[in-house]
Amino acid sequence: MRLARAATLVAGAAAAYGLRAWQRNREGRQVWADATDGLPGPEAPRESAEDAHVDPEETPQG
Repeated sequence: MRLARAATLVAGAAAAYGLRAWQRNREGRQVWADATDGLPGPEAPRESAEDAHVDPEETPQG
């Protein structure tokens, strides 16, 4: 009888922990989604490494 109660208690605690972990994961995904809304998507044109390089001699000094 004690073993059954202990098993029930452990199962309940594990279920509560699992539910809370699932909720935190879901909230974290929503925060990440909101934080990245303004970023360009994969269809946005990318700048190659060669295009990103700026030669200091070619930059106008003003």
